[in-house]
Amino acid sequence: MYIPNQYREHTSIMADYRKAIAPVGEDDSNTSFNDAFEAIYEKTEDVRYGQAKDFLSTLEDQELEILRQYHAVGENVDLGSLNEEQAFNLLGHRNEQLDLNGDHKVETANGAMFVT
Repeated sequence: MYIPNQYREHTSIMADYRKAIAPVGEDDSNTSFNDAFEAIYEKTEDVRYGQAKDFLSTLEDQELEILRQYHAVGENVDLGSLNEEQAFNLLGHRNEQLDLNGDHKVETANGAMFVT
C-alpha cells in the first residue's frame, strides 16, 4: 500500500512500539491469520488513496473477512458505505491508519478517531 513519505517514519515507530508492549508470544499466537493478512497487504503495494474502494471490490469474500477480523470490524464490511479514507485504512496495518482527507479524524470501517 502506498503511504506518503511523511507518514513512513511515524508508522515505523508505532509498529516498534506495539511490538515492545505486546505480551510475550502474542505475535506468534495466530501466525496463519497474520500470514493471510500479509498476503492481502502485499497485493496493495501500488494502491494509492483514491483507488482503495476499487481494489476492495476485487477481493474475494474470504479476503474481506480477513480484513474485517484484522481490524475488528463488528459486522460485515459494506463496501458501498465506505468512504475512500475508510477503504484505504482497511487495507493497511493497524499502525498505518491515516487522516488522508485532512479533517482531523482517522476514519476506519469502525468509525473515526479524532487526531490533533
